[in-house]
Amino acid sequence: MAHGLLQSHNKKEDLEDIGMRYLKELLSRSFFQDLTFGMVGMETFYFKMHDLMHDLALLVNSDCQSIPKRVRHLSFAAANALRNDFSSLLSYLGRLRTIFFSTDDEKTSQSFVESCFSKSQFLRVLNLRESALEVCPRKMGNLKHMRYLDLSRNSKIKKLPKSICELQSLQTLDLEGCLELEELPKDIRYLVILRVFALTTKQKSLQESGIRSLGSLRCLTISGCRDLEHLFEEIEQLSLLRTLLIHSYDDRKNTRPRLRRVFIKEITQLLELPQWLLQCCTDTLHTLVIGDCPNFMALPGSLKDLEALETLAIRGCPKLSSLPEDMHHLTTLKLLAIGGCPALSERCKPPTGEDWPKIAHITQIELDDEIIKSSDI
Repeated sequence: MAHGLLQSHNKKEDLEDIGMRYLKELLSRSFFQDLTFGMVGMETFYFKMHDLMHDLALLVNSDCQSIPKRVRHLSFAAANALRNDFSSLLSYLGRLRTIFFSTDDEKTSQSFVESCFSKSQFLRVLNLRESALEVCPRKMGNLKHMRYLDLSRNSKIKKLPKSICELQSLQTLDLEGCLELEELPKDIRYLVILRVFALTTKQKSLQESGIRSLGSLRCLTISGCRDLEHLFEEIEQLSLLRTLLIHSYDDRKNTRPRLRRVFIKEITQLLELPQWLLQCCTDTLHTLVIGDCPNFMALPGSLKDLEALETLAIRGCPKLSSLPEDMHHLTTLKLLAIGGCPALSERCKPPTGEDWPKIAHITQIELDDEIIKSSDI
């Protein structure tokens, strides 16, 4: 995608779908082999180059100290290569379209990275994943043709230069695992054609981050944000979003999003809440609001595990007809509001409604705007 190789006669077809079609074609022709799948629900695959293709690649590539002028795609296989004197290569950097730096514990040469940014003005793909980079070059905004930028797992980066928001051609930005990143640049909203965005940040709130203005987003990943308490509103502006993934960066460290309030509104396709949404905040979530989801049918049984829940509001969900059996375990629940759910409201009416015993302990209950106090029953 970054190199403009995906073509289709159907202008309405998403580039991601075209790419998937290409991938399946290459697999069917044995160009790739040993296909394995990534995370469930994510269109992520791992595969190897066919043995014969690999042998051919070895023939046309060599361990060299000079770059032929015709080369457009460059990968440094090891960090120690970056400590060599590559001053003779700098004059050829202007022709490069791709640079992959090594994945290594050793520190990548900051000066060489700076040179790449200043001289590779036609660069489209730059992978600095796990390169031990500490400071991003300020001249990043000069790379006007950049489509794919991977800065993931650079745990020492604290700030991004403002110029990153000048990359108007950027389609993919990966900041996952940048554990010390203090905040996103204020003008991130100007990356209007960004399709894939993965981030880790120390921010407590993403409300003012500008993410909601990224109307071309297809995939948004928020991971390892240990201090995150508030996402952002108006997610409906991300009308092309296909995948939203929120998870801890390293489960072994027992880090989880500490969500306190979750509002879900006007999602026509929503049938039930995903289990992970409640499992990640069992001891912090105190407000859950579900509104105007006409096909929403069931609350999960794990609702009983929300030991801090104080407010539960459900409105405009006509297909929701009953409450989970263990609702009486929600001893912290102080307010239950139900409206626009005819069948559910009928089951919750005191004292004969079938679901009334499940909720009789709640201090205040609102059924279709009628306030009912359990102490009065």
